[in-house]
Amino acid sequence: MDGGILLTSGTGSSGSLGHGDTRDVPQLRIVESLLGGSVKQVACGSAHMVAVSVDHQVYAWGCGSNGRLGIGSRMTQLWPQHVDIQYSEAEVTGVVAGHDCSFLVTTSGVVLATGSNRMNKLCVDETDLAGCETLKQIEDVATFVQVCSRPLANASIIKVSTGHNHSIFLTDAGEVFTAGKNTCGQLGHIGSQNPRVPARVMDPVARTQVTHIDCGEDFSLAITQDGRVYSWGGKWDHKTTVDDPRKPKILTRDPVGESVRPVLVDVHQHIKGNVSVAAAGDTVLLCLKS
Repeated sequence: MDGGILLTSGTGSSGSLGHGDTRDVPQLRIVESLLGGSVKQVACGSAHMVAVSVDHQVYAWGCGSNGRLGIGSRMTQLWPQHVDIQYSEAEVTGVVAGHDCSFLVTTSGVVLATGSNRMNKLCVDETDLAGCETLKQIEDVATFVQVCSRPLANASIIKVSTGHNHSIFLTDAGEVFTAGKNTCGQLGHIGSQNPRVPARVMDPVARTQVTHIDCGEDFSLAITQDGRVYSWGGKWDHKTTVDDPRKPKILTRDPVGESVRPVLVDVHQHIKGNVSVAAAGDTVLLCLKS
């Protein structure tokens, strides 16, 4: 993407490339229907895309099953479709696309979600005032609705990430909450409470201020203000594949065993300055800039 112009390439079977057909595109090609606006951020799900423009307009296209596009239809869309956001009290600043769902982050700290709510990973179930019991289960939604499951309903959320069956949320206070399935320990807590109610990640993450989060298919990770990296959900091989501190660190998963409690990841150096993190499948990429 250059100057707000969006280009896509790859497999087009789901219509997620936005060119009006399902053909594969081997080289980057401009998404012509978005040339009228300047795209500032785009997120890619497994079979759909969501984009937000500089004037905070949201577009979605590709596979529409489970309502993941948020346009009220579950049909596949071959062209970018404008998303009508009912929540008008704040502007959309960020987009997240998961396997079968999507999230929008707003300037007010409110997060909007659409798509599959399997095990309440979108946190749109209705809960009691104490945030302990589920009053109404929502299996999926086809339009963007506000995250409302307590205690997240009262929190100001600044970042969201989602895996196949779970999601992770970061508040402006540096607290981390998770929701969804916990079969691999990816929620970061024992899970003795109602499994459909979002819960704060246990120590040591709970005793620190977190600045970055992300998650893969069945694991989660967090980076704290003092530069520590924690992961949970899958047993990690904490060896990095490169020794040059100027290059990205790639962490790979050891498929043997599980780690429910967050564990410290050894990246062989203290993280300082700017950092970005990306996770997908069973791999994490940390990019450091001093």
